[in-house]
Amino acid sequence: MKRHIAIFILLAALSFSVNLDAQSDFSKKLDSIKFSLDAGKQLQPLQFKLVDTLQRTSILDVKQQPYLIGFKSQASSYFDPLRKPNSIPPSFMKKETPLDDDILVKRSFMGQDTSNNVTLKSDVSLGTFHTNTNKVKLEVRDFSLVDGDRIKVYVNEQVINNNIMLNATSYVIIVDLNKGYNRIDVEALNQGYSGPNTAELRVFDEHGYLLSAQEWNIATGNIATLGVIKN
Repeated sequence: MKRHIAIFILLAALSFSVNLDAQSDFSKKLDSIKFSLDAGKQLQPLQFKLVDTLQRTSILDVKQQPYLIGFKSQASSYFDPLRKPNSIPPSFMKKETPLDDDILVKRSFMGQDTSNNVTLKSDVSLGTFHTNTNKVKLEVRDFSLVDGDRIKVYVNEQVINNNIMLNATSYVIIVDLNKGYNRIDVEALNQGYSGPNTAELRVFDEHGYLLSAQEWNIATGNIATLGVIKN
């Protein structure tokens, strides 16, 4: 029995020794292969340098521009203050809002047109201001709840629009001024379902300068008056 054990131990030792020798030979062969593969290579160190955009010596081969990144800004072509516009800007005095032909009503008496033959009595004063321009632009709108308010507009006691329905957007009227005092009257034709006639009137000169901005809350039939003096 002891003899068999001794033989088994001897065989195990011989097998372990053979394995070690085989692994050592394989490792030597692998190192030899790696060395032969790397022998033909020459590693080059990385080189960093600034881009010379004028001489174009960089591998980036940038265009000749006096900037580091080789890019010329185009912003000046859009924001050049000396650049002339391609077209003349439209006039601030745009065309007035078309009349509502379907609701215009003319008044007559004894066969005579009496629509403009009225004598006005003012209930609310919107002030008086001066201007040097030949025309003014009126913008009128409902500054409160849009509830169906309607107005009539007079210039120098002559009707220029006898039925304007006020909306949230402005209704535009261009007025030619006479030398001296010009009277602009706005008459409330009704009151909307939410209360009195509420309107905002803004007046601009020909250059777009705001001359007056007024608001009113008036009852049906009342008249608000604004004076314009042309110097």
